[in-house]
Amino acid sequence: MSDPVNKDGVAVFIPLKSEAKKAVWLNIRLPEDVLREVDAYE
Repeated sequence: MSDPVNKDGVAVFIPLKSEAKKAVWLNIRLPEDVLREVDAYE
């Protein structure tokens, strides 16, 4: 969000419960505290 075009942007997480059992590879970088919150989400 360092791009000036996105200066008013907001990052959000949208909770989603899914019946999907298949894991997918996701290659992203997150701050450690955010990753801990994602991992703790039930």
